[in-house]
Amino acid sequence: MIDLIKRFILFVVPFRVYVAFYLRFRRWEKVYLYGAGAMGVEIIEFLQAHECDDFIWIDIRANHQPYQYWQRQVFPTTELKNVAKNDVVVICSEAMITEMLNECLRQGVRKEQVVVAI
Repeated sequence: MIDLIKRFILFVVPFRVYVAFYLRFRRWEKVYLYGAGAMGVEIIEFLQAHECDDFIWIDIRANHQPYQYWQRQVFPTTELKNVAKNDVVVICSEAMITEMLNECLRQGVRKEQVVVAI
């Protein structure tokens, strides 16, 4: 029943609102946003508009060349090695979920620390 309620909330509430609520009230020490595509930008815009500006943005493109996007430094996926037990990783991609989750696990992130944007 709880799973059904969660699915209903995720269907009715825009994902960016859900993520902002989840990140603000869960009280993670650090938040890692993984993905600089359209969904990642949408989530970051929403978080910044609601003064949730304390996160680390990660993208695979930064593995080849450091860059900034939306006036924020984007870090390579090797930054995932720094995820502590009280941190969370939000995967901001629908197309690359499996690859991104596997990269998180390879870098030592526990599966329960990963929230997938769907």
